[in-house]
Amino acid sequence: MLIVVAALLLLLPLLAILQYRWLAQLSEREQEHMKSNLRATATRFGQDLDDELTRAFAVFFPPSDLGKEDGLSAYAARYDRWQTVAQYPRLVRDVLVARADENSHLRLHQLKAGIKQFVACDWPSELSALRQELEQRLTGEQRTFIRDLMGRRLRPINGETMAIIHPILSPSAFGQREQIETTLLSGFVIITIDLPEIQHEIFPALAKRHFFGAASADEFDCSAAVVTQAPEQKIIYLMSGFRQFGPEAAHKTEADVTVGLMGLRRETLRQMLIQFMPAEGAMLPMPRLLSVGARGPSPRDMAGTPPINEEQKLWSLRLTHRAGSLGAAVTFIRRRNLLISFSVLALLAVSIALLIHSARRAQRLARREMDFVAGVSHELRTPLAVIKSASWSLTRGVIKDPDQIKRYSALIGKESDRLIEMIEQVLEFAGARSGRQKLECRPVSVKELIDNVLASSQPLLRERDFQIEKEIATDLPQVMADAPALARALRNLVDNAMKYSGENRWIRVQALGPGGGKKAEVRITVSDRGLGIPADDLKYIFEPFWRGSETAGAQIHGAGLGLNLVKTIINAHGGGISVQSAPGQGSSFTLTLPAIAQTVPQTTTASSYLDTTATS
Repeated sequence: MLIVVAALLLLLPLLAILQYRWLAQLSEREQEHMKSNLRATATRFGQDLDDELTRAFAVFFPPSDLGKEDGLSAYAARYDRWQTVAQYPRLVRDVLVARADENSHLRLHQLKAGIKQFVACDWPSELSALRQELEQRLTGEQRTFIRDLMGRRLRPINGETMAIIHPILSPSAFGQREQIETTLLSGFVIITIDLPEIQHEIFPALAKRHFFGAASADEFDCSAAVVTQAPEQKIIYLMSGFRQFGPEAAHKTEADVTVGLMGLRRETLRQMLIQFMPAEGAMLPMPRLLSVGARGPSPRDMAGTPPINEEQKLWSLRLTHRAGSLGAAVTFIRRRNLLISFSVLALLAVSIALLIHSARRAQRLARREMDFVAGVSHELRTPLAVIKSASWSLTRGVIKDPDQIKRYSALIGKESDRLIEMIEQVLEFAGARSGRQKLECRPVSVKELIDNVLASSQPLLRERDFQIEKEIATDLPQVMADAPALARALRNLVDNAMKYSGENRWIRVQALGPGGGKKAEVRITVSDRGLGIPADDLKYIFEPFWRGSETAGAQIHGAGLGLNLVKTIINAHGGGISVQSAPGQGSSFTLTLPAIAQTVPQTTTASSYLDTTATS
């Protein structure tokens, strides 16, 4: 047993160390897993938006004949195509064609969706800065401008206005890549993007689809913000926690995952251009210029085209865990798991300690049982030997004197009572341990109970010259109890007071009722001025087979069952027992029993509360 306990105590620290390291590794894996899942979700969010922008880019890619006079009529049909392929058709606010005249001035035409025709119009005020820039490009270095424009298709205009810019190249430039170096611009296609549509329709729909699902935004574990690219980082849209705490929180909080938005997706663009490419060929609009024939881009050209990176995208989706960061969230989970794990280990350690305590207690109990068997054997042999010796002397006629015969007969009766008392105590203890004894509770008068117990003990009390003080309240309520069992408990206390009284032949039996403001209960106290109980023995006196060291030294007969039986009986009645004792100053045992509620409350004065009598 000790070896097993020692092994468990050695294994517990080792298990704690392994648990700590395992939880640390698990936390790292969990953080990587959470970040990977969050990035995948954010990427899908961005891809859906970029797919829609790419569709608009491909559908409205200018054909080779757009620079001609009759090219606008055919180009207007692209709007119907956009309505069929777009998930959010209102993403495109206006389709504008700016064609250059002989003076390199851009004349603007706006597509009217109702009549499906381009109508000449004036430049909107929000596009005035763009007009100046594009007209300067017409008279400046066109090659650098075309490459820059092809490498960055979307750009902010006047802060919140977004547009897709397509160059309209002269028809002679198509078919040969080398001609790009000297090609002339004949104008531009400007597709303006409706920012409120993105903010109020597209973003909420994408957020519900990818982040919230069927749950509400409050249940999303992360706060999300869409901001423009550095260095400005203007907030475009807030989701979840950032919406609650404001834009300042989005700027101050470091993002766990950042994904670019508002860019072109290569695969979607390739599929759309192949599907809607004009038959005579067009220029593939990727970060590098590719020539495209009637069949679309060649695999060689696609393989050599560098991917679109995050810097080419205008916005960023920033996701931050509500705990402040994924690291903080994982740390919280790790600490919680550590607390649970160490609590389990602590519980296991406590269980081991209780096991040790229980084992030691069982060992002590086993020793007491052995001592009890030895003591009972001795206690049984002594009265039996006395009875047998006295009866042999009487039956053989050895004792003939009447006084001697009377004394021997009294001795036989005394030892028989002692023998019966021990047997009844052992049988009662066995019955209490087995749980087979049933109490038959009835209303019992405490005064009559005390009188009957003292009356049955009166011969022994008179023989040993004990002085008895009896204090019983006059208005003492009745208790619901099994009268014989309660009498045995009280008799045990009186017998113990006689056994351990020493030279002080004094016993007091006191019974008090419920006082003011207290619950209805009756307290019966048996006090003596005898040997007392050492403080170290007080916590063991109600255990079975326990006998104090001073009791054994004083050679006081007993089996160590009396107080245990008293406690068992009182607990069965719903009461309790307490003790106050000091070595050499005696002991006081108090029984507390629930009282039966009185129908008519009575009040008494302090002078008439106790009825005190003394007998000797």
